[in-house]
Amino acid sequence: MGKRINDPCSGMYLLKTERARNLELTSTGFDVEAEIVGQMCAHGTIIEVPINYRERKGEGKLRTWNDGFHILMSILKTMSLYNPVFLFSCLAAVTAIPGAIILLEQLTLRYLYGAEEWSVGWMWLGLTLFIMGVQGITLATISLLLKRMERRIIQTKW
Repeated sequence: MGKRINDPCSGMYLLKTERARNLELTSTGFDVEAEIVGQMCAHGTIIEVPINYRERKGEGKLRTWNDGFHILMSILKTMSLYNPVFLFSCLAAVTAIPGAIILLEQLTLRYLYGAEEWSVGWMWLGLTLFIMGVQGITLATISLLLKRMERRIIQTKW
């Protein structure tokens, strides 16, 4: 979301009442904390103040894998709603870079060692990944333009 937050799942927040009422929370478990931080980052300023923890007494309620998965999915959902540019850019990089590497390797094999050394299947895989990456970059650019237009509309006083 463009902000560096050290511990978004601490559960220690101080929110203005009118801002808290405007949150659109859909989570019900431990992932609600990540959703609160994501929406506050998207809609306004957020300041982190360090706090001290004491040693926990008793057992924790957090289940690492199950709750961790829900927190990760909540972060991805919030990111896709409020900062799609970063999400699409990451997906584009994950597909375009390996696709370009596979394509370059196959083209090198084709033109240096001849037609019998390269694989059509690997070439298609590289081409497919590269095209998906280019489409992700296009979606990221369109998302950026739409988000900028949305900010201008919100800032305009009617």
